[in-house]
Amino acid sequence: MTHWRRKEISSNVTPCFGTCDKLFISHTDIYNMELDTDIKSEVTLHGLNRHSWEKYCQTSLEQICNYPIFPKAPDTREYIPNVDITSDLGRLDYVNRLLGYIRPNVSGEHQFLVTSNGLAEVWLSPNANWKDAQRIAYIRPQSSPLKKLSFEGIKSQISDSVKLAAKQRYYFEVIYFQSQSTATRSKHVIQVAWKRPDSRRFEIIDGKFYLLYTKDIDKAKLKVLDDELPKALICAQSRTRFANRHLRPETLPYLEKTAVEKALPICDYKPSYLLDSENLPRDFKHYSGVHRYVQKTYTYPFPSLNGVIKSKTAQKAFIAGYPLNEKEALSVVTNYFNTVKRIYPSVLDYEHSPLFGEVHGASRNIDRGRKNDDGVPREILGVRRTNGIWATDFAEKERVNLSELVLCLLRKYELLSVRRVEKKEDLLKGDRYLIEVVVKYLPNGASYILAEYVFQPKNLSGPLCYASGLQWDRTADVYLILTAKNLGRWVHHFIKNVEQIIKETKDEHLHVVIFDFGSPDIDLEQALKKSSLKNYHFIVQPGNYSRTLSFGRAVQSIKDPNAIIVTIDMHLDLGSQLIDDIRKHCIKGKMLYAPQIVYLYCNGTSAVPIGRWYHYSYGTVAVYKEDWDKFGGFSKDFETKVTWGGEDWDLVDGAVRSGLEVERTRCPSIYHYYHSKKGMWIKTEKPKLANAAKPTPKTAKLVPKRAKPMPKTAKPIPKFAKPMPKIAKPIPKFAKPMPKIAKPMPKMAKPIPKTAKMTPMTAKLTRKKA
Repeated sequence: MTHWRRKEISSNVTPCFGTCDKLFISHTDIYNMELDTDIKSEVTLHGLNRHSWEKYCQTSLEQICNYPIFPKAPDTREYIPNVDITSDLGRLDYVNRLLGYIRPNVSGEHQFLVTSNGLAEVWLSPNANWKDAQRIAYIRPQSSPLKKLSFEGIKSQISDSVKLAAKQRYYFEVIYFQSQSTATRSKHVIQVAWKRPDSRRFEIIDGKFYLLYTKDIDKAKLKVLDDELPKALICAQSRTRFANRHLRPETLPYLEKTAVEKALPICDYKPSYLLDSENLPRDFKHYSGVHRYVQKTYTYPFPSLNGVIKSKTAQKAFIAGYPLNEKEALSVVTNYFNTVKRIYPSVLDYEHSPLFGEVHGASRNIDRGRKNDDGVPREILGVRRTNGIWATDFAEKERVNLSELVLCLLRKYELLSVRRVEKKEDLLKGDRYLIEVVVKYLPNGASYILAEYVFQPKNLSGPLCYASGLQWDRTADVYLILTAKNLGRWVHHFIKNVEQIIKETKDEHLHVVIFDFGSPDIDLEQALKKSSLKNYHFIVQPGNYSRTLSFGRAVQSIKDPNAIIVTIDMHLDLGSQLIDDIRKHCIKGKMLYAPQIVYLYCNGTSAVPIGRWYHYSYGTVAVYKEDWDKFGGFSKDFETKVTWGGEDWDLVDGAVRSGLEVERTRCPSIYHYYHSKKGMWIKTEKPKLANAAKPTPKTAKLVPKRAKPMPKTAKPIPKFAKPMPKIAKPIPKFAKPMPKIAKPMPKMAKPIPKTAKMTPMTAKLTRKKA
């Protein structure tokens, strides 16, 4: 049994800190030690695991805790002997997590002390289970740098008294975080000391009292995600307090399209700005699709996020959306909903109505032509119980206001709120709207989301109508496709992200396809088997990364032409609302969806967004499989590329040429994390690349290594003399008589030095190029 008790801190307590001759044990040191069996047991058992995130740019604890790969995928893994880090090496590992077990040699009450020039917290469990750990001491960054390694008099630095038993293991963890605002290039300080029952002063805890949490040094070479690592308890509150509302799951179901399909007539819909695949304009050039044929979308309310900005330098063609006038948006909604109420007046099924409660044995009967005492035609009320009581009598008996009853009988749906209105403008034919509202179904009182496309002909020349072929499928199968190489921890994050989406939405029509180029930092098959995903398949093929090749083959593995395929970029956070958003903006044979995502800056996360709208990115694209096959998907011209860029715009070209409409709107459900590009898509054929990088023999002759001696430069000069043919031809005329007339003709010598001077000038230019 562990007891926690506060001890008064006496003013004469003087902490005593030891020094550490070696700050960290490097990878090489560990492997060398493991070769020695006498040292191996000491090194692998005693000490602490140090996990760090190098050059981390998060500026607050909340941002760190909401970073997707924290704390289970560190950049570096090392062993350290104890918590006595005083670094002058300029090493900026802003986030350090030290974890393991502490095993005292004496039973009794212990006190712990922490000092740091950043944020530091010490967590201790009353047993070996990390889930039971509690914060026992902490220190926050000070306004002034720590001048000396001593106790600064902050009460939270010293823990309560903790009763520990000798030879027992207790889970122990230290979080040390130094933000850019408090970090200095010269010093990092984090020390943890204790005062044992048999001592009167604090002293640095010796490494012999620490035990490693895990032997993970073999994972240090690869930045892998390790599910066996404990969660960071320091983040328990930070992850819930700063939740982004755009990432929250949708709580209301969608109203089926059959429920209101008769509200409006169906009209032809073929925008004038679409291209005819058999008669393309002559001026359609490469990347004309994104530059000229992505039509503006006007949205109400306009999606905006605090901390996310629009680029001031972005070209106008790449601005995804514009605000829609509120008056116009509400006018369209009112017009549409009035029609819905008129077409669907509904005879009240008061048997299930919330106004009356549950009434058994009711039946409907209409006695036309008769009126009740209030002058309301009985065919409007249209409800009679089996015992012959009319609705007026029922209203009186059940003490229900008759006006409310009549109002309910004349309506089937009630408008509660307007979620979104999107407008696509066609100057020649009219305007298309996507209306998304919350309605109440009066017969049972349930709330639903009504989302439908409607079309308003130009100049109000016709009634509002349903655009032909623009009915979206609520249950379409959606395949999220991810391709990767050497980014195993982000693949793990993607799998967990989709698991969370399915948990929140209960969507049985969501699938995952992963194409991996033989990455050594993940066992893809094992990772998928351990997950809760049911609808998935994966492809593993060794070789160099090719975005075009991998997505092309992944799409080929999907056989259902009625499925929606989605190309997913790496380093993303996806909200669960995205899936239905994809379904709404993908119409078979009509639309391709290219959402504009949020690009997060170095200090941004999806929970606390700081970044900009990613205007030029078309990395995430959703389209029906049949349409993908029709326009050919990614061009094969990009299959040999081992990086990325250009293939997405080329994909849009293909979609536009095939006659598809490109839907481009702001999507606050997708966040792209800032990341270093170092080590991404590493080529496997390094020797060939090295040989190809060497200069050819021909180039070596043209560009001499040493520029000071000039005699050899005369040979290559004729090759640089090509742009001067007029000067080269007259020179031979003077070449033969020159030796004889050189002395008596000083006047003729004037133009010759000009030509001679040009030679060394060319040589100088040659040296600069070399």
